[in-house]
Amino acid sequence: SGSKSYKEEFFDEVFEYVALNENGNIERTWWAAEDHISLRKKPDNSGLDNELAWYVDCAGESFLKNGWESCTNISGSKSYNFSGRRTFNPSHRFRRRRWYRKVKRGTHPAVSGISEGLIFHQPADLDKFTRTQKEAERNTIGVHLEEREHEGSLLDIFNRPIHKDGILDIMTAVANDGSTLISVKCMDGRWSTPAIIPPSGSSNGVIRTSSSRWPALTTFIRRNKQKWSHLEVKNRQGHDDLNAGTVDPIKFGMAPLEPNVFELCYQVTMLPGMWGELSRMLTITPRFLLKNESTWLDIVVKQVGSPDTSRIFIKRGEIAPFYWADGNLPELVCARPNEDGFKWSGGFDLCTLGMLPLRLRLLDSVNDNSILSSLRVNVEIQPGTGGIGTMISLRDEDPSGEGSLFRIENHSPFQVYYSQDGILANPTSSERDFSKSCDVINPGGRTSYSLDVPWRQGKYEDR
Repeated sequence: SGSKSYKEEFFDEVFEYVALNENGNIERTWWAAEDHISLRKKPDNSGLDNELAWYVDCAGESFLKNGWESCTNISGSKSYNFSGRRTFNPSHRFRRRRWYRKVKRGTHPAVSGISEGLIFHQPADLDKFTRTQKEAERNTIGVHLEEREHEGSLLDIFNRPIHKDGILDIMTAVANDGSTLISVKCMDGRWSTPAIIPPSGSSNGVIRTSSSRWPALTTFIRRNKQKWSHLEVKNRQGHDDLNAGTVDPIKFGMAPLEPNVFELCYQVTMLPGMWGELSRMLTITPRFLLKNESTWLDIVVKQVGSPDTSRIFIKRGEIAPFYWADGNLPELVCARPNEDGFKWSGGFDLCTLGMLPLRLRLLDSVNDNSILSSLRVNVEIQPGTGGIGTMISLRDEDPSGEGSLFRIENHSPFQVYYSQDGILANPTSSERDFSKSCDVINPGGRTSYSLDVPWRQGKYEDR
């Protein structure tokens, strides 16, 4: 039923804008998109039930002001414009609030024919010569960054001072060559970074989209969940303290603020046939795929630091997509057998190609009689993704080291203690009880060797 809801419904949104004069009175009101320029129709709740009605989004500091957020200059720099924190200051001249509603298949004329595949039409506003010229200019990005032939060149974007939102400027500049930018979103989440469809030829890329409509608020609200729940109940019975002639009665709600982040890869290919020059196909797939190559073991995987409820179950021989459970946690993954008594392995990076062994350890309350001590992880490139998507294969290793990635053999007449060096996972050798800090190999024995912390502390900083 969960996957069905993604296909059967989506969310509309519109922003209500108010400009105040020097005396604090309303000077102008209008309805538009998030960019405040593209005008939209005023919401109408007449004849709609509670499930499909328009709601005011009260997430953020604006919760205390019935959904209103404010800024000093609506057309100035980003530091003076509306921000993702949705703050409110009564001295600001410009205010806005977000209205949203759920739309189901067949309840809205624009989506009555929604299907698995969507067709986008773009007018042919560039002649063949101009399109070819601009395509050649686009291809020079990153090749001649030091060249500046004239002011206003497309390459000038790289000579500006580096700032936090530079990637958005680059996307905008690329679009000036006639490329089409298409974004996606998950339910009522935030629109993703755009997929770039060039005027001609094929392309590949990565897009990221968040389940949270306001990602900057997600961490703060989750840490103050009880406080925000109290405010939510209180404000559902509130009234509009800024009478701008809006929808009546007003329903207050809250946009989703889940921390999930979806990383996807896209591929743009030309369609076969006579229309291939003008028609392209955009294919979007998960960037990370998990494959269980074990013949007898079921495996569970999750993001390091996320709750166990977010784990992904992979049956032996099957493949499953992987998405980040929390965009605020390190982008590392851990795994363990789907059996009681095992701890989670150390975290590893999904973008580092190659093979590595994961150490599997038992809980302190479980006797060490397991026939499994390590998993082998193989990270490789997914075919057809332009080197962007990865396939992560997991399989069990023989504890005796037969066929394992690494093996340690003890040819000495005494016991040998060993552990991974220079990590926080294992105590130092100054511990008196070596059995708690190290593993041991008896004389004449051999064992597979694996890593407690496959990725060093670099990605664990500031946790």
